[in-house]
Amino acid sequence: MSKRPKRNCVFCGSTAGSKEHALPDWLAKAMGMEKEPVMPVTVNRQDGWLTEGDYRAAGKLITKRVCHDCNTGWMCNLEAVVKDLIGDWVNPKRTEMTRESLAITPEDLAILNRWLVKTACCLSLVVPRGRFEKLPPEAPSWSRLNLLPDSCKVYAAWIKEPTFAMKLAHTFRIFNGGEFHPNQKHRDSFDLVIQLNHFAIRIANLPEADWMIMGCKDSRGKDCIPNFWSYGIQPPHSHEDDCIFEKLEDFTKVCVVSTGLSPGISREEATKASKSLQRLIP
Repeated sequence: MSKRPKRNCVFCGSTAGSKEHALPDWLAKAMGMEKEPVMPVTVNRQDGWLTEGDYRAAGKLITKRVCHDCNTGWMCNLEAVVKDLIGDWVNPKRTEMTRESLAITPEDLAILNRWLVKTACCLSLVVPRGRFEKLPPEAPSWSRLNLLPDSCKVYAAWIKEPTFAMKLAHTFRIFNGGEFHPNQKHRDSFDLVIQLNHFAIRIANLPEADWMIMGCKDSRGKDCIPNFWSYGIQPPHSHEDDCIFEKLEDFTKVCVVSTGLSPGISREEATKASKSLQRLIP
């Protein structure tokens, strides 16, 4: 009987085999969902968001594609810091979340960004690969070496219906030449949305795109945009907006980007169309 070929650690290339919870064990317990059946991931395809994978207990989302040194070294240290950072935000007993309660320092944001990409890499390993890559090949090294691109944008919100859900894609939705288009992919692009009970967070890297944000309505029907955490960005927002959305799907539709002009569309026409739907982020 032939032996199975050795597999390498997705983060450093060493021999893998160490068990790693793709949804961290502490997080599943903090959410009260370690035994709850969850769908690990959904992926963005040409016809929209489609579910891929199967239902498993949150505590059973385990991969062996990491090595012992990574698992017990930088990954373990990172989880300990993030547990203190977001543990209270994912508590199922929490009843509200405002912009003030989502305050975060640039240093903590850098840590959270690194953890989000690490978690995305691990979760992408516990579902069928399918026909589409979910992350750029450099993503694991970005997390291991703490070298995330400065072009990453992050924002967060409160979702009324608590659950665990995740959407991860190499592609992203765009507003181009006055029209919406479902998918575009750049070499280093990725788009991750994750909901942890009521707390939802999104990180996206779209380095060749101009950022815009859609005007949308929150759960009370008020004009709303999410809470932005990106470096140096102070977006406009309604004075009483607490970033509350009815469901995760509403949150995922908020951010779009413009990547240029469609044939036959002038820049003036595109700008006029985009401003009728969007508020530009400086």
